Amino acid sequence: MSGDADPPPLKIDSSSPYYIGNHDKPGDRLTDIRLNLHNFDEWAHAVRTALRARRKFGFLDGTFTEPKPPCTKDDWETIHSMLVSWLMNIIDPEVRCLLSKYEDAKRLWDDLHDRFDIIDGPRIQHIKGALRDCRQTETMSIAVYYGTLNQLWDELDKYEPIICCKCDANVGKQHLERRESDRLHQFLLGLLSPYDTLRSVILSQSPLPTVGRAFQLISQEERVKGLHKTTELAPHAEVATFALRQNNPRPGIDRPSSQLSRSERQKLVCSNCNKKGHDRSMCFDLMEVLPDWWYELRGQKPPGHGGSGASRGGYVPKGRGGGTGTSRTGQPRTDSASGSKTESSNAIHTNSKVEESSQPPVTVYGTPSHTFSGPMYENGDWQG
Repeated sequence: MSGDADPPPLKIDSSSPYYIGNHDKPGDRLTDIRLNLHNFDEWAHAVRTALRARRKFGFLDGTFTEPKPPCTKDDWETIHSMLVSWLMNIIDPEVRCLLSKYEDAKRLWDDLHDRFDIIDGPRIQHIKGALRDCRQTETMSIAVYYGTLNQLWDELDKYEPIICCKCDANVGKQHLERRESDRLHQFLLGLLSPYDTLRSVILSQSPLPTVGRAFQLISQEERVKGLHKTTELAPHAEVATFALRQNNPRPGIDRPSSQLSRSERQKLVCSNCNKKGHDRSMCFDLMEVLPDWWYELRGQKPPGHGGSGASRGGYVPKGRGGGTGTSRTGQPRTDSASGSKTESSNAIHTNSKVEESSQPPVTVYGTPSHTFSGPMYENGDWQG
């Protein structure tokens, strides 16, 4: 009969923490951060934020310990299974293989805390050392400087929370006010010297403003006077100059003259002969041996073609001191210091038949260079 039928179960309201909607699936990822062996604090903060947004963090911190109507036992198991799946989805495989099989989400959360939430003295000392050394640099804006301090303060708060006392509610408030005052002084001490006047004005106020209010005043001063803009001008100008030279290299300076086009070479002026079309490195007046094409254009036989091993097609710069050599006319070169002709026998053997192994090295700039084989262009059997 209809009077003996069980009443339909009550529906769980969508605003209840026991509610599981159609959009909640076991494969969901609460955050992009995956738990590894070194980032538990960052990971736990992201998980806490995501679950609070879904009204589910109470199942992990012990707020909800048992099902309450209209939540049934099946609903309770469904919620914990869903939470375990969400947590496992954002744990690195290296850590996951170290864990057991869990059906209770709170037990999983507590085990992760016991294993990876390690508070150590060296880390606290490192954070305090970074806070002590944190200063605004010439190229650092107020926003970047304040943001750096805030990150260090937030991390330190995890290790040193506000002291609270059940017998005196003012203890926590006093601790918070003292912490705020310390951070205000720390923020002002790290500012650059252009803010000295405003820093004195802030410190003269009673009561002292919060560090957030001080940041607002300093930022306004920065925008009005353009202090940060001037400090960053020099590095940007240097980068722009470097980019300009990369895109428009200077002929003969950023690139050697041998790699220039004809139009670029026409703009060059030699510092030796004052003629256009080349620079000092390609000046014929400073070459000891000219390239072969110079002789061929004039119907002459290039030096070195009468033997078997002379240097061909290249050129040797003239020595700056005394020495021997042959000019473009084939005549012995005159020493610039004494004005007399240097005998060829002082530098090169004049034997008509000289063995390759006995050929002395040619001297360039007063130092031995490569050893040439075959008859040279000052030997007796030279036909050039």
